[in-house]
Amino acid sequence: PHKEHGLLHRIFHHSESHNSDLPLDFEDDGVWNSINHWSGEPITVHPEDEDSEAISVEFGSRGLGTFIKTGKLAKQPQPPPPPPPPNEKISPARLSGWLLHEPSFHFAVTDQTHRARDIYNDLLKKEKETKKNKIKVAPVDEALLQGCVVVLVPGLFTNRYPGYMHPVLTYFRRTGLYSIKAELDTGASVLSNAQALRKLIMDDGTIAGKKLIWVGHSKGGVDVTTALYLYPELRERTRGVICLQSPFAGTPIADIVTTNPSYRFVKRAFSRLAIDPLSLEDLTHDARAQFLLEHKDLPLTDHFPIVSVATTLFKTKSPMTPLVNYMLQHFSVTSDGMVAANDALVPKSYAVYLDEMDHGSTVFAFPGCPYAPGVLIHALLLLLLELPVPH
Repeated sequence: PHKEHGLLHRIFHHSESHNSDLPLDFEDDGVWNSINHWSGEPITVHPEDEDSEAISVEFGSRGLGTFIKTGKLAKQPQPPPPPPPPNEKISPARLSGWLLHEPSFHFAVTDQTHRARDIYNDLLKKEKETKKNKIKVAPVDEALLQGCVVVLVPGLFTNRYPGYMHPVLTYFRRTGLYSIKAELDTGASVLSNAQALRKLIMDDGTIAGKKLIWVGHSKGGVDVTTALYLYPELRERTRGVICLQSPFAGTPIADIVTTNPSYRFVKRAFSRLAIDPLSLEDLTHDARAQFLLEHKDLPLTDHFPIVSVATTLFKTKSPMTPLVNYMLQHFSVTSDGMVAANDALVPKSYAVYLDEMDHGSTVFAFPGCPYAPGVLIHALLLLLLELPVPH
């Protein structure tokens, strides 16, 4: 029965491909060639009278019996595909770089990489002189930073990472840079942390009246920008933002994990660790697209300058090298192992591109890293304060 059905399927399919409006013509050479090529054995077909309802087929030396005709073989027109539902979310197939091509944002950035490197090299020279002369405090341009407080906002799950931001905080204390680190639940959702940031700033009397410079690392940059989208009172106090390796448009890692069938086990683990699954789900490209498109009429760069720092890893060996290679092979994007460079850019921001840095190199002191974390962030702060404030 299996061979019988398969043979007739091939015969009738061949007729359909010729848009035939008649019963199958077994005299056609193309039909015979197709049948013989498929079977590997000689086949004899005995068509009955055109008005007959039966045909007989012999497969090699075995008779396969008599089959009933199915009638006309005319190709039926296919119905048009249904229209997409209204307000359809962006397909995950667009993945990295979707924001660059989204017409609602008129995407553009201004490259400030060379200027950032110049400032970094000047600071590094002063840092070496300070150590050589055993000076405890490196010179800081207090006039430039006067009236501003730096708010460091940590990334995803980082309250579980020993030594996270330690080199940055140590450098800031030694140089006298006025900063606070936002103590957040780094396993909470973006919205929860945006609300927590507002509460932190509004309740802290020690920074009342001071302008804020936000430095958000990884998901911290998403938390910061979300708070600034939602709360005008924070926008009024903001001097600028540095999004440090932030998945502003989403990250393939979140897409991969949350769409994997085993994600239900990950969610169970999150539950045991008191981690909100939204902390990861909020970083998918779909989730970011939904939020950003809802707020497309409020460009943050109309209120203050934003520096977007995008990092990539190519040759330097790192624990994140397998992730870098995976994203390059499967999504054709360069990345730091967690965030694709294209996804780290805020529309109409000032971009700084740094090579040979993985996702932890800006907050941990890794051997062989081309930039010292504390000096780098100091340089980015000075770059930000050079930039014009929108009127």
